[in-house]
Amino acid sequence: MVHENHMQTSSGASRGHPWLWVLLLLSAAFLVFLFYRGLIDPDEGRYSEIPREMVSSGKWMEMRLLGVRYYEKPPLAYWITAIPIQLFGCKDWAVRIPLLPAALALALAGFLITLRGWGREQGFAATFIATTVFGLFFAMSMAIPDSYLSLWFAATCALLFYAFAPNAETFRRWACILGAAFFVFLGTMTKGIIAVVLPAGILFFWLLWERRMKVLWTIPTLAAVFFFVALIVPVVWQLEKHNPGFTKFFFVDEHLSRFTGTRAEQVHDEPPWFFLTTLPLLLVPWTLFLFRTIRTMIAKRVLSYDTVSRFLLVWVVVVIGFFSASSGKLMSYIMPSLLPLGLLIGRWGVAEPLDGTRADHRLWMLGFIPLLIIVFLLPVAWMLGWLGFFSGSLAVPSLLSALPILLAVIVAVIILSRGSHAFADAGILVAVFYISMAILLSPLAGKDLNAKLYRNSAITFRELASQLRPDDRVVMMYHYKPSVAFYTQQIPVLYILDNEMRYGMDAEPGLLTRAANRDELVALIGRGTGRWFGVVEHDDMDHFVENGFDTNAPVLTSNSDLKIVDLSAGQR
Repeated sequence: MVHENHMQTSSGASRGHPWLWVLLLLSAAFLVFLFYRGLIDPDEGRYSEIPREMVSSGKWMEMRLLGVRYYEKPPLAYWITAIPIQLFGCKDWAVRIPLLPAALALALAGFLITLRGWGREQGFAATFIATTVFGLFFAMSMAIPDSYLSLWFAATCALLFYAFAPNAETFRRWACILGAAFFVFLGTMTKGIIAVVLPAGILFFWLLWERRMKVLWTIPTLAAVFFFVALIVPVVWQLEKHNPGFTKFFFVDEHLSRFTGTRAEQVHDEPPWFFLTTLPLLLVPWTLFLFRTIRTMIAKRVLSYDTVSRFLLVWVVVVIGFFSASSGKLMSYIMPSLLPLGLLIGRWGVAEPLDGTRADHRLWMLGFIPLLIIVFLLPVAWMLGWLGFFSGSLAVPSLLSALPILLAVIVAVIILSRGSHAFADAGILVAVFYISMAILLSPLAGKDLNAKLYRNSAITFRELASQLRPDDRVVMMYHYKPSVAFYTQQIPVLYILDNEMRYGMDAEPGLLTRAANRDELVALIGRGTGRWFGVVEHDDMDHFVENGFDTNAPVLTSNSDLKIVDLSAGQR
């Protein structure tokens, strides 16, 4: 019974009323992720504030954060974000407008890669799974360079696959390889030379595996190299002209020294197996389908005949292997590997019809049952939060946020009661899971839950901005929260705070107002004409008292993570 149900659903994966509702719910969830939540500090705050300063100063060729030079990334993602800021103003929803077409284009790239070898229906199923792994679904709503890099990377790989596919026509090879060179340029302008090295490695090892290395050494390949050089050289020259020292800092310190661990200050130092421990989280809710994927590919000897699967597997291994060898690691580094890995899981782990064996059925259920468990855990976690079991680590959620969770539970109960489950059921569970998560991460869940759950103090910073007068100043105390600059549209004073902006502060000393101790800050307050507001985390209140500040100072606004204190009171 289970076998037949699954077979029928997977063969009609791209049509039918259940999929219409699934896609509508997922679209609604993604739009909430995109446009109805605040900026997450420090990443989204940083990559929104830099474009804001470009627009404010009118100097789009200069990369500055809080007024000082910031060279850790090339400017393409900043320029993309600056355009909607210029058009719509400093709104957090505005900075994410370009992410909507980027996410759709990423899904299209995944579908086109699979369409050639797997067909429309299996390509749809694989693309659905790939784009709904949490690491990709949520990350494509984040205003960070990695989101755009994932698109450029996917477009590059899709074009390289078509350019060097067996029996590719001459015109198609020329068009695709030159198009790939253009997307490599975009990737380099977004994140650096990994956009060159990694696709080249994927192409090399794929063709080596297929014993077709001769097709690499052709005139179109050479033309693509010259095309890329012709694009990148004048742009880098202009960037160096407007940002002195950028070329050395970015390509030497941020690439070579970070990779080898020879930077003066190495960050994100993790062991080689770091990504193997984070992948299960990034692949939620499809993680356990990976076991069926492996079994199916081995049992059916997929890699012996399917060039699409070979290409995707090389893509995954090259990306994860490269960053595993690096001394600095972050979860976002392997975002470009999630699309191909999700495509493999979708094709061979989820949508592949059952082969009739007990082992295959068990593996499919091993992947499916956690979807039900995740949905049933949502109300448990919500109820524990409501009852205060997470006091101190998580705020109480609003009653409104329980409604989509209740819907998710009802859907899960209906699916569970049917006894037989299929690919469409998995899609429905994922859709209701995401709409529940979207509401929990939105202002509808309450500003305190926002602040505690994912470091989002947007509501509080908006309240601060609404009460600021032209001569008022904001002080960022102890901890780095660049989104406060975005929401208040002013560069704050830094108090006992030294971080990633050290290069820019050393290059242009005195450009950013800082206070190293209480006396210096009191002197600044005394020379000012307006009010001074300090942004202080609750965890830093001991430091606040030790530094001699009045704990009874008026609080303008607060949330479960921080408070905005009127530093002017009692200091004059």
